[in-house]
Amino acid sequence: MRVFVLEDDEILARIVQDDLSAGGHEVTPWVCVEGAAQAIISDRSDLLVVDIVLPLTSEHRGLEATDGGIRVLKELSDQGINLPTIFASVLDYQINRTKIDDLKLRTFGRGAPPYLRKPYDRGVFLGIVEEIEAVLAIERQEVCGSRVSITEGTDVEPSLVHEDFQKENRVYPRERCRKSESATAGADGHVTLGLRFPQEVPVNLSPREVVGAIERYTAVEFPRKCRIGVVASLKIQLTIKSRLDSSIKQLLEIPLKEMEKEATLSVHVTAPGFRMDTRTMWMRVPFDQDSDLAEFHMTPIAMGRQFIEVELMSQWDRVGYFVVETEVLADAKQRFG
Repeated sequence: MRVFVLEDDEILARIVQDDLSAGGHEVTPWVCVEGAAQAIISDRSDLLVVDIVLPLTSEHRGLEATDGGIRVLKELSDQGINLPTIFASVLDYQINRTKIDDLKLRTFGRGAPPYLRKPYDRGVFLGIVEEIEAVLAIERQEVCGSRVSITEGTDVEPSLVHEDFQKENRVYPRERCRKSESATAGADGHVTLGLRFPQEVPVNLSPREVVGAIERYTAVEFPRKCRIGVVASLKIQLTIKSRLDSSIKQLLEIPLKEMEKEATLSVHVTAPGFRMDTRTMWMRVPFDQDSDLAEFHMTPIAMGRQFIEVELMSQWDRVGYFVVETEVLADAKQRFG
């Protein structure tokens, strides 16, 4: 498939591109709202992977629109183009639910378009890509005038075939089919597909069972006031003992898997009023020591009261969330100049 990846985080975009390329897909990366819709049309993309929070232009990487990805899809929709889309965002689905619903995107039997909350499991992401690829492959067979049916002992009753995949006299596999194992065409043009239906399991299951948790206190440092255009540091650490100088004091429970002596968390920062080199960092949390220090360098680009959202994730589980508040003042030269 030709996959268009609309993602401004260069590290994540590279990981996604490498994973998709390894699966035989052709990938086109894009980093901003400007020009994305036309690039998608020119690329003749089969599948879109869309971040929602995006800069408007490549020259303004720190100035982001909280619905940038949706704007691109709306531009396509206005031209009658509706492509399979996987959302990948730090924002909760409910924040932009109405706007996403208005796009009338394909749901692939899920009730809503595939939506992954960053940081997400790469295996889950690739599974969704395979699922969509299988449906698109079957639809291409349909265009050739072939009838598609389910075979090889899947025991799928018609009632289990999602209504989105039933059309006239053709039958599609329900949404849990991940890939086609075989495809043969008889003399009458009837295409028979052998399909694999995995069991439905929670997406946060891991090979090693979670057997306990370690407790850590948040230690957070950020200036209560900062200057427009002047870099400020957001420092985040998880400590065994509570620190009196921390601006945010929370006690977190961090899951620890069997035979592991440390947990690994991803730290996500969402701050539309700041320009940042990176929004995600990894943090090791040893069972008997304080965690690594995660330090984000942030340049204020908007004046007034600003909020910085911080999420700490263990795979798909959120183990911590807090908001840092600050006031951004005018540059001293501007005030007295």
